[in-house]
Amino acid sequence: MKALERKLTEKERHIRSLEREVVRSKLLNELNRRGVLSADLVASYLEPLVKLEGDRVVVLDEKGNPRLKAVRDAEGRFQMVEMGVEDLIDEFLEANPHLLPQEGSEEENEEDMALEEQYRRALEESKERGWPTSEMLKLMVRKYGRTG
Repeated sequence: MKALERKLTEKERHIRSLEREVVRSKLLNELNRRGVLSADLVASYLEPLVKLEGDRVVVLDEKGNPRLKAVRDAEGRFQMVEMGVEDLIDEFLEANPHLLPQEGSEEENEEDMALEEQYRRALEESKERGWPTSEMLKLMVRKYGRTG
């Protein structure tokens, strides 16, 4: 009898492990689709808020119940529906926008870095001379834009 109970316990652990893998996979797929930085870390943080129920991945509230959100129906009335993984990730990224990839291409970032270096050198030269050089003023306009 104990051997049967032990085998049943092992099978239950294995099933829970597979359920966690499904949840983690769902989270990672959505996070990677959005290009979230540190997707693995974010998935680890969000994982306890999500569980597999049958063939559905369910977002949980603080009491362990399915979390609900309000949506408008065709007539404009609000209805409560279960929150999805996408909604949970939207909410998390809204509070943590630094985890989203920065706008602009690598080429633009390299250009910005090159401009910053040129400006720094021109500023140093201006300080040595005691007045702004024309090069520094041109670079300042490029860096900060025109005002007024």
